[in-house]
Amino acid sequence: MYTDVDGKSVPGVAKSWSNENFTTWIFTLRDDAKNTSFYNNPDFDSLLEKALIAPDPSSRHTIYQQAEALLDKDSAIVPVYYRVSARMIKPSVSGFKGNDPLDYTDIKRLYISEPN
Repeated sequence: MYTDVDGKSVPGVAKSWSNENFTTWIFTLRDDAKNTSFYNNPDFDSLLEKALIAPDPSSRHTIYQQAEALLDKDSAIVPVYYRVSARMIKPSVSGFKGNDPLDYTDIKRLYISEPN
């Protein structure tokens, strides 16, 4: 199925999510952006620019919330599903954190804490 976006026929696009600031790369129209959604809102771009120079994490978080609210208002994204990672770890394996936002496992930190 094809959708007409800004006068362009494009196939539907699937994207995944992590808690890094993916919106900068997906929804802006800068030369280095991969704006496959063709989303264009100068107010959104302005909010992302402000977030990049925010003096502290709290201010940046507030600005990102405003940008996300604008995306939601414009219906620029429609979340279809959220990826879930499930794994089983033997009780004798230690050093596994399981909280990496990009779902990476640093195997250098794993060790056997007790023999089986």
